[in-house]
Amino acid sequence: MAPAPSVIPPTLDRCTGGKALPAGGVLVISNAYMARHQEVLQSAGQALLELPASLPATASALVEVGAAWADYLVAFDESLRSEAGSGELGALLERLGRASGCLLAEPPLPARLSVHKRQLSTRYGIPWLPGMVPVNDEPTTLYVWTERTVEEMLHFGFPTAELFLVGRLDPQSVVGWHGSLVRVDVPSGIAVEVEGIHGHLPAYLSEQLGEGHDAYLLPLGLLPHVRITEVYQLDGRGDVASTHEVGDGVLICFEHARHGVRHLPNDVVRWPNSRRRSEAKAFLHLPIDPRLLARQLAVSPGWLPVFRERPFQREGHYALSLKVKGQTAIDIMATAEWLADVTLARAELRRFAGLDLVLPQLEFASAEVCGVMVGGRQAAAHRLRGLSLAEAIDEIHVGSG
Repeated sequence: MAPAPSVIPPTLDRCTGGKALPAGGVLVISNAYMARHQEVLQSAGQALLELPASLPATASALVEVGAAWADYLVAFDESLRSEAGSGELGALLERLGRASGCLLAEPPLPARLSVHKRQLSTRYGIPWLPGMVPVNDEPTTLYVWTERTVEEMLHFGFPTAELFLVGRLDPQSVVGWHGSLVRVDVPSGIAVEVEGIHGHLPAYLSEQLGEGHDAYLLPLGLLPHVRITEVYQLDGRGDVASTHEVGDGVLICFEHARHGVRHLPNDVVRWPNSRRRSEAKAFLHLPIDPRLLARQLAVSPGWLPVFRERPFQREGHYALSLKVKGQTAIDIMATAEWLADVTLARAELRRFAGLDLVLPQLEFASAEVCGVMVGGRQAAAHRLRGLSLAEAIDEIHVGSG
């Protein structure tokens, strides 16, 4: 096979409209003396310009174009020296035209997977799923996008706010400009067809997923059965910068949940139960020293631990009684019990081991300080009493006492 030249001759600029070819383009359009076959040159050049280089869906077609072009160049060189190779030129040129045409052709939409109904355990934690859901009949390959680099994703896992990942049949429908595109092998009975449960999706998910023709949910409770085969690192322009063969299981970490508490998913058990009571009393220790308070807020950014029972008085702390409105706190123990079968969530939930309740920072303004104890004594007229928790924190920052 003839080696590819290191420079694309200027005479071929008109084949690509003067645009720069992506990496690897020199393997397809390579020699100025092919200018007499302008139609084929233009077809191959346009194909490279219109497709992201090295995407999984087009990589094999690019290889075919490159191979066809290299074989044609060898035959053309031989035809210049003798008439022996000239008989192959027509067939090879036709082969190159077909390969380039495949690249330029509009790719067919991925077919929907055949599905059957399956009942998923409620302990997988997705509260809005119907009792029976459509899942894939046969093993399949799906593509999942993540904002993280390959190294970050393999070390920390997929960032998600949900108790599932979203995979798609068509890799080009999930490619962003940065991050990683992950190819996963999915056994039968794992991937939940979005189109078949569209009427059950929460409004925010329905908007994110659109019609979801090629979208499938991968519940976290079933992800231990799924394997990552390849990860494609994107280069910031939507092209693939590098490919990594993996063969590992999937890890996850909870990020960007709507309640603002990192390491917890969107779907958690709330407290108090608003169907039974509209508010309840909870207890909280806050340092009197503003510097120690700032340190505590830094340790648990976006939330504070609160308790249903009054804890022992801690020296140097206010013991606050709070009126907490219904469904505003997160019940850690109940959430851990509810997600007991989601093994991938256990490492995240262990970060809250020993805690009773968590009050998200987004709810600080709705929680009212209804009692203050200092040094084990009730301070009936304390300046923090009657303030919201958000206001009380600001007041402590102003000064101690």
